Amino acid sequence: MTLICRFTLHKTADGYRLFRSPIPAVTSLRIGAGENVRFGAADTLWLPVPGELLLTPEGDAPLRMTVNGHGFAYDPAAKHLTFTSGKEYTLTSDEPFTVRIITDTRSVEFFICDEISATYFAPDAEKTFSLEGENAKAEGTLWKLRSIWDEDR
Repeated sequence: MTLICRFTLHKTADGYRLFRSPIPAVTSLRIGAGENVRFGAADTLWLPVPGELLLTPEGDAPLRMTVNGHGFAYDPAAKHLTFTSGKEYTLTSDEPFTVRIITDTRSVEFFICDEISATYFAPDAEKTFSLEGENAKAEGTLWKLRSIWDEDR
């Protein structure tokens, strides 16, 4: 499933680009205050389905973030992303680097700096987040999400 997203048009060095980010109402699906999480290199975490993980890497170390093998590598010095799909992108924003990962029963969606996104088909019942890279560290918050079909919201 792909979330309902907001689209914005931005002028970049390569011309105009369409940026995609989840609509703010997605946060109303969060259950509770969330769990604070910290990661070091080679750490993994089981993600709830449906769920949301909001992360900020610490420091300037290159890193790789994946869920069940799908995701991206990031070089902070060049602000360059290389996705496991082969797609590459250089960030244009000077905002802090943030990653929002939303899981569903059949998909994983990555939203990076509210600028670039990637959706992967991931039919595995369990979703496992991995952080890799020498000196890579990140911290953030993990939430279980309600189903949009729940009537008790």
